[in-house]
Amino acid sequence: MRILMLDGFFSGKRKASRRNVQSSVDEEVPVFNDAAVSSLLSASTNNQQEINNMSKRVVDVEKQLKVVISDMSAMKNEIKTYHVDMEKGMAEIGGVLKDLVSKMERHFAKSENITRGDDKGDDGDARDLSGSSSESEDDNKKNDYELKKAEATSVVSNVDGKTKDVSAQDCGANAEKADEDTGMADANPTHFLDSDEIFSDSVIATLDETVASLYKSRDIASLIEAGCKPDGTALSFNDVPCPFLNSDYTGSDAFRDVEIFNWIEKGWNSKLCCLTGKYSVINPPLEVGGDALTKKIFFHTLNFCGGELSTSHIDVIFYYLRKRIKLMKEKKIKFSTTDSCFSQILVSEYQSWKASGSPNVFKVGAGNTLFVYFSGGVCRYGKPWKDVDELLCPLLVLDPNHWILVRVNFEECKVYVYNSYKTEKIEKNIELVIGAFTEYLPLFLKQTKFYDLRKESVSFALSSSYDSRYSSFSFHNVSDLPTQVKSDCGAFICLFAERLIDGKRIPSSFSVEEMELYRNRLCHGLITYGRWKLETNYISEDEGTVKLRRELNKDPALK
Repeated sequence: MRILMLDGFFSGKRKASRRNVQSSVDEEVPVFNDAAVSSLLSASTNNQQEINNMSKRVVDVEKQLKVVISDMSAMKNEIKTYHVDMEKGMAEIGGVLKDLVSKMERHFAKSENITRGDDKGDDGDARDLSGSSSESEDDNKKNDYELKKAEATSVVSNVDGKTKDVSAQDCGANAEKADEDTGMADANPTHFLDSDEIFSDSVIATLDETVASLYKSRDIASLIEAGCKPDGTALSFNDVPCPFLNSDYTGSDAFRDVEIFNWIEKGWNSKLCCLTGKYSVINPPLEVGGDALTKKIFFHTLNFCGGELSTSHIDVIFYYLRKRIKLMKEKKIKFSTTDSCFSQILVSEYQSWKASGSPNVFKVGAGNTLFVYFSGGVCRYGKPWKDVDELLCPLLVLDPNHWILVRVNFEECKVYVYNSYKTEKIEKNIELVIGAFTEYLPLFLKQTKFYDLRKESVSFALSSSYDSRYSSFSFHNVSDLPTQVKSDCGAFICLFAERLIDGKRIPSSFSVEEMELYRNRLCHGLITYGRWKLETNYISEDEGTVKLRRELNKDPALK
């Protein structure tokens, strides 16, 4: 009985607790009526419509931008075609005018000579009475003619320091014609005066080309020095076939060249950190620095801050710095640069020299690779060291890999080091290898009698005794230089070298944004120059340092 009463009591309690829980749940859950639900649905519908409208607007704007970009590219192509056609037309007009002037001059010369001959024919008695004087005049005219003939057949052209005969093919024919003309001149003293064959057309064309090449080299030098054309417009590759001519490059310039940078970025896989598929290949290859570049990763690494530049990057950039120095033809510029391989060879020989006991005398033969560099070889557009005051050498310091610039001043007998990341470990590594420039290089110069070969006086070297000129060079670690934030040491040594060549001050600070623009400028210069060579079928000299080094290794005389 008691058990039944207890069960009834607890069952009542349980029912009461259930009712309380259900009532609390009913109070917490809000009640939505039909009006609230319909308002929420209409609001979500309106939001979705606005999103769709915005998407349509974005798509329309993108289409308009694409149309504008395509119109701009078409306009650029039209302007470029117009300029090319105009240049061709001007060249043709110039040739026609030149030919017309030449013919008019010949016609006037003939008319004058014929008139003189008629006058002399009417005065025959006077000619008989003064036979001796007319013979002397004829002899003088023959001598003048022989002198002109000798000058025409010995025209030489000095191109890149090499003297060569530019009229060798015409010399034999011109000499035979000159002999015939001289023989005819004995019978008719006025024949050689009114003859069109004193200078053949080929000889005249050769003379014109020689004079044009001389004036062209002077014009190129003045354009590079000014940095622009006389009308203020930027230089083109048709004016000077070399990149990196315009040192100023701003954000607006980078925005203008966005097509190039989009081409570089296209195909980049951020997860794999590489270019994938067909976008990793350059087709057709770009001929830059003497080598055909087929991998787009070369430009991707060069374009972005933090990209570690390889020896290929450094060699290509320093090659075009040498080429720009060569094109400027400025006597005041006494710089030359080497490639990255030179410093490696010098450091290797220095370490072997130290291991052998550091002898003061060692043999330097013609097959020595350093001697080839010394003579201006290996690097295309390199100069013999005797003709320069300063040598700019890129040096890769190991463990960790880090690029520095070494400047050897032969006039001061001093070595300068430009380092954009000065840590204790890197400074110690520099001290281990800088002896190659301060100790071993002066001894190498002594074996070649370097200071005896120099054409101009050297203030410090010639004021010292013979032995002190070849003693160890002093060393200066340049301070107050910009410090790299990312792995931009390779780009910084290019910046340092370019500033030194241009005679500009190296800034004490250089932000990441400025470095990114500098890299953009280098990349843009190489790509546009390579594309221009493809479009114009321009073939430069056999210029590549890599190719030259391969030929150097194949030369049996240098082994």
